[in-house]
Amino acid sequence: GLAIGTSSSNNTVTVAGNTLWDFQGGALVWGSNGFGNVLTIGGGSVLTNVGGVTLGDTGISLYITNNQIALNGGGLNVGVAGGGGDTLVLSNQTYASTAGSIVGNNTSNNVLNVLANTVWDVGGRTSIVGHASAANNVMTIHNATVTNVGQFIVGNSAGSTGNNLIITNGAVLSGASGVIGNAAGADSNT
Repeated sequence: GLAIGTSSSNNTVTVAGNTLWDFQGGALVWGSNGFGNVLTIGGGSVLTNVGGVTLGDTGISLYITNNQIALNGGGLNVGVAGGGGDTLVLSNQTYASTAGSIVGNNTSNNVLNVLANTVWDVGGRTSIVGHASAANNVMTIHNATVTNVGQFIVGNSAGSTGNNLIITNGAVLSGASGVIGNAAGADSNT
């Protein structure tokens, strides 16, 4: 796996062009209570067996397209305490989770976009948009399939407000159950 900027700032990782990096099931953790950390992946490079993604820096974006980063297990966590304003985009991917996923874990203004030709098998786990003091987090499923969701929650606890799940353009979301506003004070979630 790889952790960039754990409680630190302005760190840089560069994966040179035409490189193959096998994470052997380890996670990609980009920032945790830091800012200004940078990940650059050169053209023709591929990261394989990445065991989930956590974005915890402030205002970072990661685009996972065409299997340049091959996900294999773990979960997707976009925005953790100490960060915010992070974006993760999945496009033209096939991914099977082995852990729960959260968009906005005690932080706000994070986005997860699951776009065309993506199939995400959540593995019976819970997916949450807005946990703890989390506002204005968004998950959009656009012309993609998110399946085998154990439970989907939008606004999981008091203080999680204005969080949104958007299913559009022929997208499919299937799972056991869904909850919008899971606690007193989890208001204005859609």
